[in-house]
Amino acid sequence: MKYTTHTYLSNNIPTDVSKDVQQLLDNVVELKKDQYWKNYENFDFKSEIAVSTQYNENGRLELFSTVHTRLFYPLDTYRLLTRFLRTPHGRLGGAKTNEGSQPSYEMLNQQIKLVKDLEPKFYFMSRQRINMRWIKFYLAGFNQEYNHNLITSKTQYWVTDSKDPAKGCQTLIYPFEHSIPFKEI
Repeated sequence: MKYTTHTYLSNNIPTDVSKDVQQLLDNVVELKKDQYWKNYENFDFKSEIAVSTQYNENGRLELFSTVHTRLFYPLDTYRLLTRFLRTPHGRLGGAKTNEGSQPSYEMLNQQIKLVKDLEPKFYFMSRQRINMRWIKFYLAGFNQEYNHNLITSKTQYWVTDSKDPAKGCQTLIYPFEHSIPFKEI
């Protein structure tokens, strides 16, 4: 199946895409099946830096994520693949590929390009889990396919304003040449 991926600055999201995203978010909150459904309860995706979507060849939204920054981040720091959601009918996560490529690769690549145009001091993705074996596999494929050099941190860092390490500390995925500006736990 072919997929179409677009990344929009938040002030430039087409109306039909905005409606599809809002419907996806509403469904996540209504069904309460996603383990992080509460994150979407009062989530205003239009207040993010950018929104990425991926549609299948039948015109159905399959993947969604955002790019954001926060007041407590160092200046010009951006988080990628934030609020990543796969629709219930989509089968795009894990090790599944689409014609040899992981479908979320193009989304990540577009977000990196967008953020580089903003001249970042640091950009990253993060995960709460410590076991990053699958992410390392994912990054190896992404780095090879798109000629990037993302790596995972060896420890976790404070990337939220939570005082609880279980919620505020995460493993980072970031460009090899960058220094991590966050406090290590």
